[in-house]
Amino acid sequence: MIRRATQADHPWIAQLATEVYRDLGDYGQVMPQWLVQPGVLAWLDEDAGQRRGFAVLGFYVDRQLARTVADLLAIGVGPRHQRGGIGTQLLEHVISVVAAVAPAHGIVDVRLTVADTNLVGQRWYAKSGFHVVDGDH
Repeated sequence: MIRRATQADHPWIAQLATEVYRDLGDYGQVMPQWLVQPGVLAWLDEDAGQRRGFAVLGFYVDRQLARTVADLLAIGVGPRHQRGGIGTQLLEHVISVVAAVAPAHGIVDVRLTVADTNLVGQRWYAKSGFHVVDGDH
């Protein structure tokens, strides 16, 4: 089941982000800062009360484009639960949220950035329909 994360979930999200993104930076510092920003929403996947993964989405105004942008900041799934479709379910949920609010806010796409070294993530997002724009996935 996917549900909106609450502030009480933030430490767990930061801990899992630190674990799954350890090769990409200090997400123990980054994630808590993201989660309290205006326009940032997070969701959890749970089964029988056990948290298995998260997705973090940010909405912001791109002044250069003069429109609101939906930016998928992170998706993380616990190592024991990876490759079971949880990440895909979280991604589909985020896309459905964006689709629901897009007409009212002029949002035309979902953006994300994938590290050059994250080849697994690049392949997964490409398989999910994302494509490279300006060097970002």
